[in-house]
Amino acid sequence: MQSFSLASVPEIAFGNGLLSDLPKRVTAFAGKGATVMLVADPAMTASGVVARLKTLLAEAGHAMSLYDAFKGEPKAGDVDKATALGMEMVQSTPASSKKFYEEQIAKWAPIVKASGAKVE
Repeated sequence: MQSFSLASVPEIAFGNGLLSDLPKRVTAFAGKGATVMLVADPAMTASGVVARLKTLLAEAGHAMSLYDAFKGEPKAGDVDKATALGMEMVQSTPASSKKFYEEQIAKWAPIVKASGAKVE
């Protein structure tokens, strides 16, 4: 099984024109040739958004792995499929997610600051 970790707190952005900006953001974050794991609602696939994003990412030299098998709340089979793709499914609330990220920032910020690492 493949595993992964988040290098930073994910940015959530929405609005007109942001889709075409994603490949530049991926390159800035992960460098050239990155593989993007897209978790998308099936409606995004049906509407053509996923295909458009895949094209934009490919034009920028990135690959995309898609997981869009959700049908409402994840079922055991959905969790198994996501796990096979290297994802860990965690049920949470917005409040518990916020608490987790705040705890992680509090834990790692002093270490990163002491290391002298800089965001580019």
